[in-house]
Amino acid sequence: MNTDKERFEALLCASADEIPGLAEGETWSFLAGLDPDIAAMKGYDQKHPYHCYDLLMHTLHTAAGLDKSRLEGDAFRILRIAAFLHDIGKPASVQEKTTAYGTVLRSFHGHAEYSDTSACRILARLGYDDEDIRKIRIRILAHDLFLAFHFAPAGETSRDRLTISEENVMRVIDRFRRNYPELRASLDDFADTMLLSAADGVAHSAFVFNPDGTLRDSREYMLARAEAVREVILRCKEDL
Repeated sequence: MNTDKERFEALLCASADEIPGLAEGETWSFLAGLDPDIAAMKGYDQKHPYHCYDLLMHTLHTAAGLDKSRLEGDAFRILRIAAFLHDIGKPASVQEKTTAYGTVLRSFHGHAEYSDTSACRILARLGYDDEDIRKIRIRILAHDLFLAFHFAPAGETSRDRLTISEENVMRVIDRFRRNYPELRASLDDFADTMLLSAADGVAHSAFVFNPDGTLRDSREYMLARAEAVREVILRCKEDL
C-alpha cells in the first residue's frame, strides 16, 4: 500500500470473517500506531451489562456485521470506517459508579461527541477529504440517536415521544440537523446510520436483565428497533 490511508481502508473493507483478526499481530500494530485512542480500545473493559466484548472487539464485530448488500456505491466504505471509530471516545467519556452489589458499572454519556473529535483528528491526519469526513461524522454522531426508542404496544397508538413513529423519528432528526447544520445530514445519511446501529446492536450482549431478573433488552430487540427506525426514515424520504 502506498499510504497509511490506503492500508487503513483495505483492512477495514476486508471480508467480514477477516475483521476480528485485525486485533492481532502486525495488522494491529499498524492500526494502534495510527493514534493513541485507537490503541486504547484494545482490552478496554466496558463494565456494562449491555456489553459482552471489550471495546475493540465490540467495534470489530460491529464493523463485520454491516451488510454490504444493502449499501449502494461508496456507502459501505464510509460505514465501515464509521463503525471502526463510532465508540472510540468511550474511554474519554467514562463515568463510573459502584452498584449495591459492589461491582463497578461504567457509563459513557456523550461518547459520540468524544468519538467525533477523535475521528476528525485521525481522518484528517490520514488525508481524508472534507466530504468523507462529513459523512463519517454524521454516522458516528447519530448512531445512538434512537437508542431509547421502543415499539408501541400491539394494537395501540401511543403518544409517547419515544415510540417509533414518523413524527417522533423526524423530531429527533430535525434536532440533530439544528445541532449540526454544517453536516447537511440527509435522510439517506440517517438510513445508512441505522444499518450501523443494527450492526452495533448485534455486537452487544444477547440478553440484558434488570436486577430483579426480568428481561430489559436483547440483541433481537435492538436489531428490530434499528430496522424499524430505518423503515420509518425511508418512508419519510418517499413522502418528500
